Amino acid sequence: MRSVSFQPSGGSTGRIMKMIVLEGLILAFLGGVTGLALGVGGLYWLTGFTRVKDMIEYEVSARLLMEVMSGAIILGGLGSLHPAWRAVRLNVVDALRYE
Repeated sequence: MRSVSFQPSGGSTGRIMKMIVLEGLILAFLGGVTGLALGVGGLYWLTGFTRVKDMIEYEVSARLLMEVMSGAIILGGLGSLHPAWRAVRLNVVDALRYE
């Protein structure tokens, strides 16, 4: 008969941090892509009107798109650090008690 040793379930602190920060980065990337699509689409839609077309000058460049995406991803990563840090410090039993 084999003896079975008990190991607590759950992940290491590094793994939990990586998981939450990665989720934040993915959500920031998807939000950035959605925001860019809506922003550029709205800009083209708005300049389709005759009265507004003469008042707005726009230039959508690859550099602008990269700056916006970089900003969204950096802010999403930084914004996910605090919840990840709190999740790592959280006692699992206390968290389940309030669920």
